[in-house]
Amino acid sequence: MMPPSHHSAAGPPAHRPFHVCHVLLRLGYGGMENGLVTIANGLRGDGIRHSVVCLDTASEFRDRLAPDVPVYTLAGQYCSELGKYRALWRVLRDLRPDVVHTRNLPTIDLYPVVLAAGVRRMVHSEHGVDLLEAGGSPLKYRLMRRLGARFIPIYVALSRGLRDWMAGDNGIPRRKIRVIVNGVDTARFRPHPDAAEKRRARAALGVPNDGATVIGSLGRLEAIKDHANLARAVADLAARRPDLAAGVRLVIGGAGSCRDEVERILADAGLSDRLILPGYIADTPAFYRALDVFVLPSRSEGTSNTVLEAMAAGLPVVATDVGESGRLIAAGETGAVVPPRDPAALATALIAYLDDPARAHRHGAAGRVRACTEFSLAAMLDAYAEVYRSVAGVGGRALYGARPRTSTASGVPQNAP
Repeated sequence: MMPPSHHSAAGPPAHRPFHVCHVLLRLGYGGMENGLVTIANGLRGDGIRHSVVCLDTASEFRDRLAPDVPVYTLAGQYCSELGKYRALWRVLRDLRPDVVHTRNLPTIDLYPVVLAAGVRRMVHSEHGVDLLEAGGSPLKYRLMRRLGARFIPIYVALSRGLRDWMAGDNGIPRRKIRVIVNGVDTARFRPHPDAAEKRRARAALGVPNDGATVIGSLGRLEAIKDHANLARAVADLAARRPDLAAGVRLVIGGAGSCRDEVERILADAGLSDRLILPGYIADTPAFYRALDVFVLPSRSEGTSNTVLEAMAAGLPVVATDVGESGRLIAAGETGAVVPPRDPAALATALIAYLDDPARAHRHGAAGRVRACTEFSLAAMLDAYAEVYRSVAGVGGRALYGARPRTSTASGVPQNAP
């Protein structure tokens, strides 16, 4: 197939849909991927379409995308960095997108390839600080970002903290950075007070029907998410209050390299029978229905999707004070915020809920109200639509009739059950 010719920097022809191509390392399981799916499914039709290019692979998470959002994977097509750039250049030349939206550390060096493919409109977003940069960005990454800022017109930060980090040592002009806090689909994530439904949700995860209080977390089992911190907190809870530990189950949904560490920590504490690791969770609303308390134990975050989802589902949330968690949670009203990497503080917050189930219920109900009133999905989609308009616009021209399709922005394909 002959490569398509370059398209004009003035914008796409009015007779065809405006095309946003999302480029990321892989379509795995996590908040970044969930956000991408929400945007692609929510801003569809009315003159805009999306595609996704993975430098590596795509998991079954791709099934959450609407059928008209194609996914291209480059895994196996290259064996060197130069080969990766060539493979991406080819697919971008074939797709001829109007905007390329790259995400996170693995894509900060791709702007020369995007430019070489004839695309002049770019957006780059940071969804959280990578573990490689948690102690400070290495010089080579700072230099890549500073050079990229010469060519990339708009950056998106998922929190004010990330904006400050991007504008600080990384040298991205603050005027180029938009802060867009994640929104949550409160129709999809909602409380289900029916006891039979809760029992079914627990049974699907392998939680025995023994009346236990279920503490849960959802996310990649990787060091940055620090589920080992949560495991140590449960071990500390059991040491302090064995009476409570006997009636607790810990469920962590997700997969990753830290699974063995979590299992070892609880085995050493004699609590292996309290732990359930169901792996990848396809039905996330059902996961929240199985829980009594939700925990985010991360070392670093942007704006956590799981915190917002758990709040919308009517759960009290205990989270480490990283990223925007301290702003999402009204401490003492909808949940608790504790220092990161402090299992004793996390255990104390959990004990407070286990000792007072009525308080847990009140905080969960208040979190639902807060999610509905302050963190709407429509506002998030409006903000991303405006970013794409700003990149594409000429003299303030709008994005060729595109507008948020909030009625279908559930993060799942329209034909999904």
